[in-house]
Amino acid sequence: MVLSAHQNFAKDGDLNVKARPCVGNDRGETLIEVLAAIIIIGTAIAALVGGLATTILTSSHNRERATANTLLRSYAEGVKQFSRAGYFDCTTTYVVPDTAYVLPPGWTRPTNIVSPCPGGVDAGTQRVTITVESPTHARQILEIWVRRV
Repeated sequence: MVLSAHQNFAKDGDLNVKARPCVGNDRGETLIEVLAAIIIIGTAIAALVGGLATTILTSSHNRERATANTLLRSYAEGVKQFSRAGYFDCTTTYVVPDTAYVLPPGWTRPTNIVSPCPGGVDAGTQRVTITVESPTHARQILEIWVRRV
């Protein structure tokens, strides 16, 4: 048994231990060490919060792009179905009913523009450019080709 206090032996051989007051050689943390630890922990927490914010923004952006892509594909299927019902020579746009796709809240209705016929003669294929705009005003474009069947 190791004791750091003074040891006094009584006449009968009992070990009496007296507590002694703390002296300057006791190991403790200084103010500088505590402040350095707080700064290191604060920097680590700030880096984690910044990384989390970046992840949330990236996730939101990717979700918006995926929604735009789904909306474009659904609308393109509507254009394809409409063109099968009746191909129009040198048309400027295709009217797609709202039931052909699901428009998420806050999104603008997709638009489509048919490239003009060169020389006013329809060769049997039309390039249709479909555009969709997200609630944050980001645009995504899809071009499809419609042909006479």
